[in-house]
Amino acid sequence: MNASANAPGAARVLVVDDEPDLRTLYELTLLREGYQVASAGTLAEARAQLAQQRFDVVITDMRLPDGLGLELLREVAQAQRPERCIMITAYGSAENAVEALKCGAFDYLTKPVDLKQFRGVVSSALQSPAAPLQAAPAAAPAHPAAAAAAPVPARAPDQPTALSADGQGALGRMIGESAAMRSVKQRIRKVAPSMAPVLIHGESGTGKELVANAIHGCSHRSDGPFVPVNCGAIPENLLEAEFFGARKGSYTGATQDREGFFQAARGGTLFLDEIGDLPLAMQAKLLRAIQERRVRALGDTQEEPVDVRIVSATHKDLAAEVQAGRFRQDLFYRLNVIEIVVPPLRERRDDLPALCQALLTRIATEAGIPVPTLSPRLLDELRSAPLEGNVRELENLLHRAVALGEAGDSGWGLMGDDLMPATAPPTAAAPPLLHDDAPTAPAAIPAPAAALAANELPADLGAWLDAQERLILVRALDETGFNRTAAAARLGLNLRQMRYRMARLGISAPPTARPMTTAPEPRRPLWQHGWYRHARALPSPNFGPRPANTAIDLIVVHSISLPPGEFGGDHVQALFTNTLDWDAHPYFQTIRGLEVSAHFFIRRDGALWQFVSVDDRAWHAGASCFGGRDNCNDYSVGIELEGLEGGRFEPAQYAALAPLCRALAARHPIAAIAGHEHIAPGRKHDPGPGFNWPRLRRALRWPAHRFPPGVA
Repeated sequence: MNASANAPGAARVLVVDDEPDLRTLYELTLLREGYQVASAGTLAEARAQLAQQRFDVVITDMRLPDGLGLELLREVAQAQRPERCIMITAYGSAENAVEALKCGAFDYLTKPVDLKQFRGVVSSALQSPAAPLQAAPAAAPAHPAAAAAAPVPARAPDQPTALSADGQGALGRMIGESAAMRSVKQRIRKVAPSMAPVLIHGESGTGKELVANAIHGCSHRSDGPFVPVNCGAIPENLLEAEFFGARKGSYTGATQDREGFFQAARGGTLFLDEIGDLPLAMQAKLLRAIQERRVRALGDTQEEPVDVRIVSATHKDLAAEVQAGRFRQDLFYRLNVIEIVVPPLRERRDDLPALCQALLTRIATEAGIPVPTLSPRLLDELRSAPLEGNVRELENLLHRAVALGEAGDSGWGLMGDDLMPATAPPTAAAPPLLHDDAPTAPAAIPAPAAALAANELPADLGAWLDAQERLILVRALDETGFNRTAAAARLGLNLRQMRYRMARLGISAPPTARPMTTAPEPRRPLWQHGWYRHARALPSPNFGPRPANTAIDLIVVHSISLPPGEFGGDHVQALFTNTLDWDAHPYFQTIRGLEVSAHFFIRRDGALWQFVSVDDRAWHAGASCFGGRDNCNDYSVGIELEGLEGGRFEPAQYAALAPLCRALAARHPIAAIAGHEHIAPGRKHDPGPGFNWPRLRRALRWPAHRFPPGVA
């Protein structure tokens, strides 16, 4: 940055606009800020001004009498002049803004220009430590007048600028010096000084958030906040309040004003992770906020300006999502001004030694144990492993290896099925080594007291306790094949507590987690059954057409697993811990002439769908015999009691019926219990002779709304 830009009073700004009133307004605004201001009404005048002197900032309108402001941007960028350019346009299409940023614009504004935002953008441009982003090639050579001034040393396009300590630290956290990683780091250094939106694309686990953090750290906004947002983890009904804020009383429970992500990131960077998961309705609101740089909090009547830089990330092909109609094309153009592709781990295996060392150092520090080292043989095994989960999978493997070995072990076999220790323990003073050339020794979780005695007092008690908890959780999960329900039971926790601890400690199941050895193997995955595949596309043969986007994802017959990303898959896994046999599973049992069955419900698209039969794939909307829609929620089960022909339900069988109903209730939210609608004319809720509803209600101690009307 030259000397004039260091002091606001000496900074020189060129304003190019063909409307005299607006040009005067911009000049007065800048003069009040202490800048030296020159103005031009046409491209020719602007070129003449640029030929005579250097400026720190050039502000130009999009449409001028003798051409487009884009031409001036291209000429300045091609001449490698140091001016930062800001585009102002009343023709606010996404294509114009994107084209301006690609041509080297530092930022853009849309008319009518908010003067507070105007001053902020100019100030940000003056604080930027680097020349503009390398421009896209122009269709014609740069105008000679734009480069006629005396040569000034300018940064070559590939020459990185000097980084602040924050920038160096952010890049230093990106481990690896392979060609692929050097290319990513070089691109980060190029794009960081600009305000242009960046889209980071890469597979899950490649470190997209680390790249976003590096962009923030290398920019002039590094002193501002970095606000990461996982777009796929926010409930759809809360998106607007979370992004834009909410005013007191704007919704139930809003007892005070609250800021949104845009307000929290003011003056910094807003990182939108998994942007491809954002619903279409919210995409339109986000587009407006990015384009106008103004947001309106939920329940407010006034918009407020926001000064944030947008960096987004996704593992999806957004261009394909646009073609499929799942992502807005105009938002895609806004976000994809600059793209950074993060390479998967399989394309940079040369970085494995450095990555393993860095990860082991962090793991050991958190656990309060000496840092293990990696044997060449195990490093070769890692190089040959698929590692489809990328760095995240590698970290999980190393976590498991450390967790399954005692503090005195000399090493662990990383790639074995059990990930058990592979050597005999050495002397207590020796640091653990990841070797695998000795007989197997049993593993044990180090006791916290022993670890403290060996390592004195931990520097951070909270981190040390978290590390011990992590060791125990990972051990329990490994012994149960990463079945969270079984692991929680082993540790005396419920499933919700287990999920919370796993999320807090960053524990996730590896792609190749072993199934429980005590559980029967599924016959076939649910989605491989012909009836399931056809039921997703065909209408019900008995009850009329079913919405095309209503998938049979809740009903599990032969498997506890659903395809990744399927609706309700995680919930169903928690409910069905054993393989179910359709011919003899506990939901269809006969007790002395009474058939007890379970009907599953799922609420989709505002309708309640009831699963009736596997054989004919029958669904119907509504649940009249279970008290109607009000009693049934998502994932609900209705228990139906049906008298068989010639059968008689005897009072002595209540002892068998009540535990069966309780077992169902333990696995599912019970919507209602009812008799069959068509057992006997005029006796809609009577399952058969001898059945006594009050007796069953007293035995189950369930509320009245779960029983048929009129049951005492």
